[in-house]
Amino acid sequence: MLRIVSMIMVVMLHVLGQGGILETVKPFSCNYLIANFFETLSYGAVDCFAIISGYVGVDSKFRYSNIVTLWRKVFFYTITIAGVSILVNPHNVSINLINQAIFPVLTSHYWYFTAYFGLFFFIPFINRFVNSLNKKEMDQCTVAVLLFFSLIPTVSNHSLFYINGYSIIWLAICYYIGAYIKKRSLVHLLSNKKSLMCLVFWGCIALTYFSVLLNDFIYPQTSWSTEDTYLNYTSPTVLISSIIIVLYFANLHLHEHTAKIVKTLSPLAFNVYIIHCNVVVWNLLSKRFAAYANISPVLFVLFLILSVSGIYAVCSAIDLIREAIERKLDLKHKIDHAVENKLLLIKDYMKQRMT
Repeated sequence: MLRIVSMIMVVMLHVLGQGGILETVKPFSCNYLIANFFETLSYGAVDCFAIISGYVGVDSKFRYSNIVTLWRKVFFYTITIAGVSILVNPHNVSINLINQAIFPVLTSHYWYFTAYFGLFFFIPFINRFVNSLNKKEMDQCTVAVLLFFSLIPTVSNHSLFYINGYSIIWLAICYYIGAYIKKRSLVHLLSNKKSLMCLVFWGCIALTYFSVLLNDFIYPQTSWSTEDTYLNYTSPTVLISSIIIVLYFANLHLHEHTAKIVKTLSPLAFNVYIIHCNVVVWNLLSKRFAAYANISPVLFVLFLILSVSGIYAVCSAIDLIREAIERKLDLKHKIDHAVENKLLLIKDYMKQRMT
């Protein structure tokens, strides 16, 4: 369920940002306040995704086929969308577009996928590290991570280790936090403290939100912004609110019928990102929703929600079709498992050479 909600939040951020709403809306108008509230509320989506990976992955069997499956989906969409773009508008073909389609990781076509691709091969070592710690060591490590990679950089407005929220290191930190939540059973320990978690969550959202408003009030015409500090993936307010979201959904019990729907839709969530963040689609979204900034607040909220829902629904429908075709052709068995077996053979060969 959380994967779906997190991706809806990602789409919301992109409609507001790439869609041109935030740069068009009149400062301190009603729509401005609404737009910035939705942005603040949605900003923890990326942290949520990485934390979920650690929460689920720390006790799961590591399989190379997982990254092969993910890469295959990315490659399918980059090639397909580029191909459609060339057919529809051949005059816009460029070497850069072709390179991004063929080499999505090397060209950082999708920053999150590129960062996760690199992180993936370190996951067994992170899991081994986490599982080697006792409770006290795990607590101490977590405090150090939060202090040096989130709190101090935020307070000082300077990254001590030149790490930003768009890096493999930050995804690894979020992965570790997810693993920590799982190993320390925080979901169970905090299950009866929902009121406290709710208070902390909205406190973090309020602090982030008002810091953005304050910055825009004091420095309306400058490029420097406290938004870079408070509304950032590494910000403690964003990180803590993301952790609370993960804890809440980990404690959420769905009705059987709802659970079946979620089970069907949840695997599609990441592919919604792959489709709508493809460079061709991304350019189509540029300033596409800027006109919303000047309509009435009620219509603004309605159109914003409908646009986000529409993008999510269309991308999910497209991916359902792709999945049906792959199932028909049995590509998962033919490609993913075959590649995994090859990688395991290489791994065994290297072990033998080193012993």
